[in-house]
Amino acid sequence: MKKCDKCARLGIIKHCGDLKLFLLYKDYVKKLIEEDGFIVVQGQYSVFDACRNADGCWVDDIICYSVQCPNCKRIYLLSADTYHGRFSFDKM
Repeated sequence: MKKCDKCARLGIIKHCGDLKLFLLYKDYVKKLIEEDGFIVVQGQYSVFDACRNADGCWVDDIICYSVQCPNCKRIYLLSADTYHGRFSFDKM
């Protein structure tokens, strides 16, 4: 299946060991929803909620959000393993 124009512009990241960059990608996914019309598919937490608690600790060891392209219906997963300090953003 060929990528649509929206999906061709996505910043895919296979593996990254910088959770500060994960927070930027979380904002990127929010922008995809708000401005590009991507559809929230699933997530144990809302991408619009904080993923750290009041003490600055991550809310969970694994944090995932999935969104779907409104054009071609591809699904993308942003997932972080906060315990091991890595994340990815890629198609499912």
